[in-house]
Amino acid sequence: MIRRERRLTLWMIAASCLVSLTLGPDASAQSKKVSVTGKMAGIQSQTTLFPGDSPAHQMIFVSRADVYSSADADWNNAQSKVSGFADVTAGTGPHSGYHAITHPGGDQTFTAYQGMGKRTTNADGSWVSNFDGKFRFVGGTGKFKGITGGGLYTGKGTPTSVEYEFTAEYTAAQ
Repeated sequence: MIRRERRLTLWMIAASCLVSLTLGPDASAQSKKVSVTGKMAGIQSQTTLFPGDSPAHQMIFVSRADVYSSADADWNNAQSKVSGFADVTAGTGPHSGYHAITHPGGDQTFTAYQGMGKRTTNADGSWVSNFDGKFRFVGGTGKFKGITGGGLYTGKGTPTSVEYEFTAEYTAAQ
């Protein structure tokens, strides 16, 4: 009888370990894919430095506000504070930075991004900068706590506007 109870106990321990390993700490995680359009709402500050190696070389630091639109309620009307840097020559070069996104419910996500931009100047002197890159989630609060994942973005900027689209795939504990 003791041997049978011991086997039953060992079997229950093994089964519970298997369930724990299968479910793990991410058992309540939710995976999502979302498509979002972002648009510049305004620039808070911008500083442009000219290193002096070329008249066309600029290092640009910017802080701006963006607003999102999406079919996903968690992302539609989200507000983003963008802190970015670009190292460009004649408007072309790499950029990087961070987004601090406040979602409609007040929860936040934080991303780090990096990419490339290429400026095209028209005959009339106007220009457009097409850009693309990748981003990753570096943190979150509330329903986005423990968020992991990232995605790709593409967009364009002019002297008065910035618009972009991104697709994110992420997992967040819930």
